Amino acid sequence: MRAEAKLHLALAKQFQSEGWRAFDAGSFNAAATLAINSAIHAKDAICIHDFGISSTNVSHISGVDELARVKGIGPELATGFRRILEDKTVVEYGPA
Repeated sequence: MRAEAKLHLALAKQFQSEGWRAFDAGSFNAAATLAINSAIHAKDAICIHDFGISSTNVSHISGVDELARVKGIGPELATGFRRILEDKTVVEYGPA
């Protein structure tokens, strides 16, 4: 379990690093997509660490409720994650 949380944390850091690289290169859509993926993996790392499991729902929306249960800063994490997911479709596929 701890190894799985560490794997997701490492992936979150990798996506974040590559996102900054894309941003600095002016590839803003790619940077945003990488930032979203970083947030998703960070959510997985937190939930696996705290609860031993993380939702694998394709829409990721169940992650909002998961994060809300994290002691202390859970509601703040959930709010930020919800905002990221709201932008995900537009960033990855363009406006409807």
